[in-house]
Amino acid sequence: MIHYVKKAGDEESFVYIGGFTSFFMKDNKDMPQGGISYVGGISQDGKKILLMNLSHQRPTISAQIYNLLLHQTELEFQLPHKDYALSPDLDQYLFEENEDIYLVRVKENEKTKLPLVRRGMYSVAGWKFSPDGKKLCFSDDEGNLVLFDIAHNKIIKKINVGSKDIHIRQWFAKDKLIYTADRDTTYLFTIESEERKPLGQSMLSPVISPDGQVLVYADRDRNVFQLDLQNQKKTKLEDMFQRIGFELYPVQWIRSSTPFMDVKKSIPVKRVTASSTLPDENKISYNANRLTDGNTKTGWCEGVKGDGIGETITLEFGEVREVSGIDLINGLAQSLQTFKANNRVKSLKAEFSDGSSEILAASFVQMHFNKKVKTSFIKLTILEVEKGDRHSDTCMSEVRVF
Repeated sequence: MIHYVKKAGDEESFVYIGGFTSFFMKDNKDMPQGGISYVGGISQDGKKILLMNLSHQRPTISAQIYNLLLHQTELEFQLPHKDYALSPDLDQYLFEENEDIYLVRVKENEKTKLPLVRRGMYSVAGWKFSPDGKKLCFSDDEGNLVLFDIAHNKIIKKINVGSKDIHIRQWFAKDKLIYTADRDTTYLFTIESEERKPLGQSMLSPVISPDGQVLVYADRDRNVFQLDLQNQKKTKLEDMFQRIGFELYPVQWIRSSTPFMDVKKSIPVKRVTASSTLPDENKISYNANRLTDGNTKTGWCEGVKGDGIGETITLEFGEVREVSGIDLINGLAQSLQTFKANNRVKSLKAEFSDGSSEILAASFVQMHFNKKVKTSFIKLTILEVEKGDRHSDTCMSEVRVF
């Protein structure tokens, strides 16, 4: 599974959430040592991330809230090994422990048992905080949406919506949320008037924009659509990850001034050379320079008979640079059809100007080297390929060095 952030309407703008830890937090001395570090959440304003560190040698999860704009840790705390519902500002955590439900306020260092009961097999991780973090919304076994006032520790409203199979998707405004009923129909719901408006059927992982004007969702065929709720215009969204065989699900819509795209800044490549290149076809070039042109719809294909085992690409920096790894958009990602038709790289050998080398598994888009290397070039040799459905040409669409 890959979690990433992209600009709305710009398919080439993706950055990996996992890269936040190495980019924004490179000077952070408070990061836990050992274990596995990962981003557990992003605040709704995009200014903060929740960094979690999991180690089986520790009884709890080490967590910290990091301010991306100030480049500093705001809070450090410990959480039990549980699934959570997070407040939009990342300051409150809801979880279940021994069949009781607890709310943790990390700023106050308070843990409060709530007078609530989890519904059947449904996890409290599916409960939703209000945008201001002062209320909770969940469904009960009687087909009600239940509103709970956190400050007064009591249920303040129950609204019957006529279905016992309710999944609350998002509480995006003071009195507006979206939910799915009977595993099929998604509704826009106004809490005060109790009015509900059907948005559509078979919407997987629907996410609404902060202003409530646009809905993004995946359908059952894993196509992603954008629906304008004012004029009902539906637009199919294309994404690079779909073109290389990934199934996509929207998770969160953030409106923020945080420079997320700065994470994608890479080490510039001065020159790219290849041991062979497939001849141009129908005015389409497969030249090695296509690997660093910033366009995932173009790519390099080797030009020898067979599968191209042993063929190479060399990325030259023009000077010695410290490198940590590469992002590789594998195959010919012009479309899902071209991706499946041609060979993809399965494993590579990376060689450096200091004489060292290592083997990379190309099953992941982002590949980290075993350690940082000071080198003036990276030479990539094809060791294994995943066969295409139609052609034996082995292709790569984009390489980024970081």
